[in-house]
Amino acid sequence: MKYIKINLPITSVTLTISFCLFLVSCGKTEPIQEIPIETPKPVEPKPDPKPSPIAVVDLIKSKTTLVKSVISSETNTLDEGITITNLKYINSADKNMSKHIIVADFSYKHVTAQVLNPFNTHEKKFQQLPAIVKANEEPDTKIWAAVNGDFFSWSNMETSGPFIYDGYIRKGNAPGSTRGAFGITRTGLPVFLNPPAGETSVFTYGDNLLRHLIGGREWLIYNGKKITITDTSVEPRTTIGMREDKKVISIVVDGREASHSNGMSLAQLQSVYEALGAKFAFNLDGGGSSIAVVRQNNAAQWDVVNQPSETPYRAIANGLGFVSTK
Repeated sequence: MKYIKINLPITSVTLTISFCLFLVSCGKTEPIQEIPIETPKPVEPKPDPKPSPIAVVDLIKSKTTLVKSVISSETNTLDEGITITNLKYINSADKNMSKHIIVADFSYKHVTAQVLNPFNTHEKKFQQLPAIVKANEEPDTKIWAAVNGDFFSWSNMETSGPFIYDGYIRKGNAPGSTRGAFGITRTGLPVFLNPPAGETSVFTYGDNLLRHLIGGREWLIYNGKKITITDTSVEPRTTIGMREDKKVISIVVDGREASHSNGMSLAQLQSVYEALGAKFAFNLDGGGSSIAVVRQNNAAQWDVVNQPSETPYRAIANGLGFVSTK
């Protein structure tokens, strides 16, 4: 009896097979040898890449004509997906400027926003923003930053636009309104409602489908289109906008103090949002109401980080908080 040993390379496994060559004198076959097979190692799935942050200062410098020279810039990460940048500069008219830019990246599942209600009560009241934030923080969440909200009436404490907080409808969204409104649906989707005249609605959510809704006034950008602006005043400003990638951007501009900051026009803010890649943006209340607060060092207190033009800080009718739910 003779044997022939054959080595066959198959993928990464070598199979050794013994064959029996039968002669007339061979009385029985030999058992076939077992073929060892290596078990492939499982491929571990790669984690989803983290979203890229916005280089807000570089974009404003390179894509607008507003910045003549930068005095200082500082970006702080408040929580994963939530940052605040303070940019101080000399503008093209040789005037001092200071603005705070909050970016809340809604592509992170734990990042959201909520409307803030004075004293967290159904009654119509005014309250300063740091105290409003403290009254509205919900269990198992953290409000990392907040800004002032809608225009309001001094006489009846009524907001000019819609006001829904945590599902409670303080003031419904008026049908046919062209005043900008920003909301969070009950499923957590950020939406921009009330398109400007002549534009088609991108989001069409009724009050019953919204958990939060806050109003404003002039549109700057709607669905990627710059909206015509007639107001040329230069004032302290607060605005809200969003990019296609769900990065929500709020800007608070200081003004009325020449040695610190001189305010901005709506057209100038429009150019900033265009530079930052916003698909939507509109104007919130400004002037003495413009204010930004930040949670410092993970403490249960919120410090004012801009320089409001009115002291003591103005008590306001509502605000907008940027929240982590993790």
